[in-house]
Amino acid sequence: MKSSPKPRVPAPRSTQEILVPVDFSPASRAVLAQAAALARTLSAQVTVLHVDEPPYPGALNEFPGSIPTNTLVEPKKLARRLQLFAAKIIPAKLAGEVLVGHGIAGQTIVAVARQRQSRLIVCGTHGYSGFKRLILGSTAEYLVRHSPCPILTMRRPSPRQPVKRLRSILAPIDLSAPSRQASTYAAGLAAKLRGPLTLLHVVPAIDDNAAGERAAARSAAKLEQLAIKLRSNGCRVNSAVAQGETTAAILAAAADTDLIVIATHGRSGLGRILLGSTAEAIIRQATCPVLVVRSPQPAKLGWFNPLFWFPVAPVMP
Repeated sequence: MKSSPKPRVPAPRSTQEILVPVDFSPASRAVLAQAAALARTLSAQVTVLHVDEPPYPGALNEFPGSIPTNTLVEPKKLARRLQLFAAKIIPAKLAGEVLVGHGIAGQTIVAVARQRQSRLIVCGTHGYSGFKRLILGSTAEYLVRHSPCPILTMRRPSPRQPVKRLRSILAPIDLSAPSRQASTYAAGLAAKLRGPLTLLHVVPAIDDNAAGERAAARSAAKLEQLAIKLRSNGCRVNSAVAQGETTAAILAAAADTDLIVIATHGRSGLGRILLGSTAEAIIRQATCPVLVVRSPQPAKLGWFNPLFWFPVAPVMP
C-alpha cells in the first residue's frame, strides 16, 4: 500500500529580498538597475512590484511616462509586461519574483514589504519641495514615513546615468536612539560594501565661540565612543563634527560620498509639519542616494478614503 504524498511546503528563501516598485518609466529603469547592483553586493534577490492604482479623478503619477492611472490593463497582460521589463535589467541569478498589486501605491507597497519581510525598498523620487510638493504629494515620502524596512531613495534617477558603485557612506548622527540604530545599520552595510563610514554630528552655530567649541568637543568625544563600538563590525569608521544649519552641513559633507544613511522618526500629519524632518529635506536635495532607517516606533497611518483602497493581489505571469 502506497503512503499518501506529503503536502508541499514552500521552501524558505535562501537569500534576502530587495523590493523595487516600478511604473515602467525611464526613471524606474534606473532605480531597478541600481537595485540590481546593490543586490549583487548584498547577495540578495530583486523582487519587482508594480501597483495598478484605482482610477479616480485627480490621480497623479510618480514619474513621467508611467501608465496613466485612468487606463485599465488586464492583470495577466500587465504581469507579462512587468516580467519582460524586469528581465531586460535584472540578471537571472539576481531575479526574484514579479508582482502586480492593486490599490493606493504607497499603502500597497508597504503592505507587500511587510508581508514578504523585505530587507530593503529601493525607489525614486522627484525631489519636489515647497508648495509644489505639498500639492503633488509623493509615494516616496509616504514610504519613508511608513516602510517596515529601510528604504533607499534616488533623487530624479535617469537611465542615462551609469549605475554607481556604492562604497563610501555618510551617517549623520544626532546621538538619539534612532540615529544610533541607523549608524549600526550603516556600519554593517559599510562592511559589506568594503568602504569607509563617516559619522557626522552637527552642532548649531552660536555667537559665543568658546561655548560653541566646548559643545563641539563634547559631541566629538561621544561620537568617537560610538565609532569605536562600530569598528567591531569590521569597517573603517571616521567621525566628524560640523557647526551650522543641520541640512546644509550634511549636504556639504556629502559632496564626495556615495550614500547617505540617515534615521527618521517616521512622523506624519500635523506633528511632521510642525517639527519638520531633516531626513525628508536630505532626500529632496541630496545628489547621491539616501538610505533611510526608520525608528521602531511606527508612524500613524493618518486618514484615507476606504473607497480608494483595494487589497494586494499579486499576479504571477
